[in-house]
Amino acid sequence: MPNIIIPKKSSVSGKVPTASQLATGELALNLKDGTLYFKDDVGVVKTLAMAGLLDSGVTAGTYGSTTVVPQITVDAKGRVTAVTNQSIAFPVMSVFGRTGAVTLGSSDVITALGFSPANASGANASGTWNNAADRLFLADTRGVNEAPADFSSGVHFDFKSNTTNGLADGGTYNGVLTLRKWGTGTDNSGGSVNQLGSTENGNLWLRSGTPGGSWAAWKRIINESNLLSTLLTVDGAGSGLDADLLDGQDSAYYRNASNLNAGVVPNAQISGLYDGITLKLNSGNTVLSTTNPGSTATNAIAVSHLASYRSGASSQVGAIVFMAPAGLNLGMLQFKVRGLLYNQHIVDFIIQGYWNGSGWFDLRKINYGSVDIQVRWGRLTSTGQLCLILGDVGTTWSYPHFDITEALISHMSSIVDGHFTNWTVGAYADLSTFTMTSYVSSVSQIGSLSGNAATATKLATARSLSFTGAVTGSGSFDGSGNLNITLSTGDVDYGTL
Repeated sequence: MPNIIIPKKSSVSGKVPTASQLATGELALNLKDGTLYFKDDVGVVKTLAMAGLLDSGVTAGTYGSTTVVPQITVDAKGRVTAVTNQSIAFPVMSVFGRTGAVTLGSSDVITALGFSPANASGANASGTWNNAADRLFLADTRGVNEAPADFSSGVHFDFKSNTTNGLADGGTYNGVLTLRKWGTGTDNSGGSVNQLGSTENGNLWLRSGTPGGSWAAWKRIINESNLLSTLLTVDGAGSGLDADLLDGQDSAYYRNASNLNAGVVPNAQISGLYDGITLKLNSGNTVLSTTNPGSTATNAIAVSHLASYRSGASSQVGAIVFMAPAGLNLGMLQFKVRGLLYNQHIVDFIIQGYWNGSGWFDLRKINYGSVDIQVRWGRLTSTGQLCLILGDVGTTWSYPHFDITEALISHMSSIVDGHFTNWTVGAYADLSTFTMTSYVSSVSQIGSLSGNAATATKLATARSLSFTGAVTGSGSFDGSGNLNITLSTGDVDYGTL
């Protein structure tokens, strides 16, 4: 008779042996649950087999309906542990008063839309949209600039940023209607794609593009409000308009000064060649220039009121520098300078000098004023611009006003307008950037004089007075003051009594 093996067992439902109760490989049986257990080689008790399914704890029955859905609970081993019914929340409770499963008819659709949609191929919608909320859809594509090939056939409405499609005409955004007559992609059989843009400034713009190509530039559609401004931008040449004629005359007719017969010519336009003398205006000052005889090149000019300096300061400190414009760094200069000072001094002198590119020559000055101020020529060291410098950095002026009333500029290879229209003048507290001559001394006498002066403060040549005879004495008299002579009697013989 064979041996019978009886494993450890339990009749308590749910009873599971512990690892300490079993040896490795030993079996245990729960008679109540029909479950066989064993202990593996690492000491873990595992289920080996079950005689049947255990109760899941779920009540047997049918779950879910047209109004509820089952909610299932599953444990970590995939076993269903609970099932409950949950009601369905319907967002639409009724359709035109009908509840439950409602079958919509065409009348329901027409009632909801307010119009009859097309119901056959090629048919059109009919009816009236009388609800303020009804509208065509406008796509918000503000950041997308579609190419012509990106549109399918039909009409498209889009909301765009000005910077996206380049239609900048007020505000930040614009609206665009796009019409593609036929085709998709690069199919050009239906012709170009057109866009109509509406801008913040109330203008309509149009552009077109070929499928497969790019958009042309926007063009504004003319209306009664912008008609004149649009016409003003039309260039007569090549426009097809007779816009290059005024009263039948070409513009060249009006550019010819000989055709002027009325009105006053603006100062800025009074410049031209008159009998060999060029008359120009330098900020309201008259400028005369003469040509070099035997040559068409202008190398000498005579300028009235070349430059002026004024200060409202009662104590203006610094050297007054009249500086030539850039490019005038060679030539012979002669200036007549007049000025006035608050302390009743009269400034009036002529000065000349010649800079030949390497040094100053022919420095002369004639003073006519009641004060002989210090004057010298100079150059801005960095550029070579010629300068006339009055006083020094420490000179104090009282309400000074100086004007180069007359100027002669010559001995240059060529003189241009900029040589006498762009002089600058200012007070300088530092002359370290200038290269200067010594102060130019005034000439004490001009040529020879003849005749007698009506009045004089002293004699041109002092005269000697002398006494001879019983008394002697002498002295020099120039008329500038009284003359006192001390007489000497010497040895006198008074006779014999």
